[in-house]
Amino acid sequence: MAQLIGQLDEEEVDVAAADFSTTLLRADYVNFLPTIDEIHMRVFIANPAESFNWYAYTRPYTRQSWYAIGIMVVLLTPFVSFIMVKGDRHHSVISC
Repeated sequence: MAQLIGQLDEEEVDVAAADFSTTLLRADYVNFLPTIDEIHMRVFIANPAESFNWYAYTRPYTRQSWYAIGIMVVLLTPFVSFIMVKGDRHHSVISC
């Protein structure tokens, strides 16, 4: 695929029809047409235990990651709540 982009950049070819995904790097060299179709990709991974396992969602993260997530939740929840309450005071409408 890189060869096709190179050929377009060197003006060896005028058009290349292929399944190119638009990236910032490619957009520097090629003019892409507007998107006419979207492709959605999904990854399915077989569960080796052949049963539902909650650890499949939690094991990829290290203990330090869980600590960081917990600290962010504890610190950001009051901060966001304060911002929401304070913001409501400034945007409220006073009727006479």
